[in-house]
Amino acid sequence: MSANASIELVTNLVQGSQHTDQVNSFLENAVRFECFVAFANENGLDLFRDQLIEKLDKKELTCRFVVGFDFYHTDPDFLYVVQELVNDYPNQVELYVSGKKANSTFHPKIYYFGYPDKTYRIIVGSANLTQGGCRSITRHLWLTSQAPGFPASTPAISATT
Repeated sequence: MSANASIELVTNLVQGSQHTDQVNSFLENAVRFECFVAFANENGLDLFRDQLIEKLDKKELTCRFVVGFDFYHTDPDFLYVVQELVNDYPNQVELYVSGKKANSTFHPKIYYFGYPDKTYRIIVGSANLTQGGCRSITRHLWLTSQAPGFPASTPAISATT
């Protein structure tokens, strides 16, 4: 980890340190946003939807949502809203939904923000993209401060690694 990188604790117990505050702050200058969560609903997306759409309208952002459908907690309204974003911004927004498998569950909570200078920030923790997960339920999340990007020659991480 570089000298500029650090790890911080974010908790919904501290005003100004909540998950949604971090997402909105990190989105401000981001050119890439990726959200990998087990569950999502429209109320969770609403916490930063306006900023997301503003950046999409200005062609300042690309994003990808990868959500789980295991246990059927992802709200269909969320899927409809994000699919509308895919339709409205076909070169900027991607949506993937994990299928239901008997022997596995898609259960990440990862928020990635990429910046023009090839640095990035990542939030990893227990907050799904729901209003409860992002705001009202006590969650503890680890985030990296702005860290340098991976060199172009860095090999992709494979499932067997």
